[in-house]
Amino acid sequence: MSNIAVDLHEARENDPSTQRAVTAFTSAMRILWSAFPDGAWRDSADLVRYDTEQPTPRFNGVVVLGPEADEESASQWLDALAGRGLPYCILSRPSAPEWVAGLASRHHLDRVEHEPFMIHSSPAEVVVPQGTVISRVDPEDAGEVALAQQLFADGFEGPVEVLGSLMTAEVLRLPEMEAYVGRADGQPCTTGFGTLTDGHVGVFNIATPPAYRTRGHGHAITAAVMAAGAAAGAHTAYLQASEMGYPIYERMGFRAVELWPSYYPAE
Repeated sequence: MSNIAVDLHEARENDPSTQRAVTAFTSAMRILWSAFPDGAWRDSADLVRYDTEQPTPRFNGVVVLGPEADEESASQWLDALAGRGLPYCILSRPSAPEWVAGLASRHHLDRVEHEPFMIHSSPAEVVVPQGTVISRVDPEDAGEVALAQQLFADGFEGPVEVLGSLMTAEVLRLPEMEAYVGRADGQPCTTGFGTLTDGHVGVFNIATPPAYRTRGHGHAITAAVMAAGAAAGAHTAYLQASEMGYPIYERMGFRAVELWPSYYPAE
């Protein structure tokens, strides 16, 4: 997020609405990780340790959620991941303790990204634009599951064998998880993923392959995820924005409430 200005709206330390959204986010991730056959998700005070056995840094590491996080526990977990040959990262909230940057440096996580955590307080008011035909992915339809996985991989320009693990039939059978595919003129053009926990709808995996970008498909699939969540009882939506997606989400009414310093291996 180094190339655009992020406007932090109503950002306050220990803001209750932000804390509730972050709690919903960690709840959703805990449920999602339960669908990984070899995955692990371990909570302790202000610290999450997780892995998926997948060879991409974002899928393994630690999340430092607050000042009570234990440095030794985080370091031991990263050492264990390194010993197993898994790449990893550190995600951290702004309230994380000062040792996080030093831990990242010792583990050669030298690429720092500041990832906006964004909230929308009225998902039911978001209008799904016409023009992109959006359907929910049936987890029992192997073809639609594979299509969503491929769109996700193409949109993020990564290997479907790795990225597709976030949108398997096993994941989509979880009652809190749903995926969607969008089509334009009958052609698949975008995908998105929603989670429903604690009255919040999480918006994830919004991905549009390069050939279909700048046509409003990302906006449409995001709105559809929010609308489905609101129909199921969600009063708030949240997401973590990429540099590409941030302007779209801001125009839709999301506000950035925190910037999360996140540490990755140098490319």
